[in-house]
Order: sequence, then structure tokens, then C-alpha cells
Amino acid sequence: MIDLHLHTDYSDGIYPPKELLSLAVKAGCDFISITDHDNIRAINEIFALLETGHNDIKYITGMEMDAVFNGLKLHILCYNFDHNSECIKNLFKHVALLKREYKARLNENIISSCADEMEKAKYKPSAEFIIENIHNAGGFVSLAHPIKLQNKFNMSLSALDLFTGELKDKGLDCIEAYHSLHDADDVKNYLEIAEKYRLKVTAGSDYHGINRNYKYKTDVNIGKVTSYDLTLDSGKFIKELL
Repeated sequence: MIDLHLHTDYSDGIYPPKELLSLAVKAGCDFISITDHDNIRAINEIFALLETGHNDIKYITGMEMDAVFNGLKLHILCYNFDHNSECIKNLFKHVALLKREYKARLNENIISSCADEMEKAKYKPSAEFIIENIHNAGGFVSLAHPIKLQNKFNMSLSALDLFTGELKDKGLDCIEAYHSLHDADDVKNYLEIAEKYRLKVTAGSDYHGINRNYKYKTDVNIGKVTSYDLTLDSGKFIKELL
């Protein structure tokens, strides 16, 4: 079983890394990534835990980052990077600078806490900057849960297609074709986009913990990477992705 989109209590999940890892093993996962929002604090803990057990599970570094592209806020999943790289340190320094600028402008009443998404997006790192630094740190990136992007911006499938193609031109590697919100038609559509732009695909539940999964639905379990019953061949998936 594969699940490359999990959250701990270092972001908005409810379980600490050790407990989440145990739950993933209990669920039958053999390929995982923890993708906390805009931080990598779980990584060293997971590596330490894996050294003392759970040798049968494949783990790659990960995080989910807020980004902006073409004026729209989106999430970029970052994978398999060297978390000790100077590029990762520079990425977080840039994010911290943007946050300080945002808070300063709030305090100075230059912008409102009720500012629209377009205004808030100005204080998020660009997708291009994230992609460049993750690549330089030896990793790859995936467009997270495209169905949420479509729903949030009332984006048609053809518009998402164009948006994804433009991201591909900036270095996008993958699209999260398999996600717990995606039905069979969604998966089919996103696999076609992946094939069109020669993108690899990722799969994740977006698990945050019992009763903490995002407002769209709550019946998300670890390893549930579509809204319908589907089992992916994790061995084949690993071979194609890495």
C-alpha cells in the first residue's frame, strides 16, 4: 500500500510522527511520505524510528508547500530531497521573509486580515522558486490534489490542463492523480493530463487524523488514495516514480 500525503502534529495533523508511522505500518503501507505544511520537522524523527525498526517500509522525505503561480495559490508536494541541503535552508529563509513582510503590512494596516486570495498570494513563494530549490536539493515536485484547485477557483478541466502544462514548463515533475477526494473520472482525467505532459503521478490520502480531515470529507483513512476502492501496486509505483 502506498500513501505519499500524510500530516503529523507538526502541521495540522493530530498524531506525532512516531504514532503516525505506527498507524501507517498497521494499515499495511510499504511506501510513505510525510508532507507537513511548510516544514520538515518530522523527517529526522522518522529516520531515527526507521533505524530501530519498520525496515519493511519505504520512506521518502516530503513536505507540502503553499505556493503561488499565475496569481493563484496552490499546494506543491515536495519529495525525496536532501533535507540538510543549503537549498532547503534558503527556501525556508525565503518563506520566513515573506511571512515577516505579510505580518508587518498587517500591523501597519497596509493590508487587511480580510484581504482576498490574490493579495495574500503575494506573500507566498512562487512555484518556480520552490521547484528550483527542490530540484537543486535532489528532489522532485508534484501538483497536489488538483480537484481542490479546480473547486476553489471554479477551474474547468481544460483550464487545469493549461495550468498544469505551464507548470510543467517551469519544471513540474508530477501530478497527484490519486487522492482521497478523486473519483474514478477525476483519476482518469488527471492520468490523461499526466500522459499528455509526460508527468509522473503521485498518490496520497491527505490523512490528518480522525475527525481532523479537511472540511470536504472525514472518512479518510491512511492508504485511501481515491474516493472509491482502489489498490495500487506499490512496487510498480516505486519503480516508476523514483
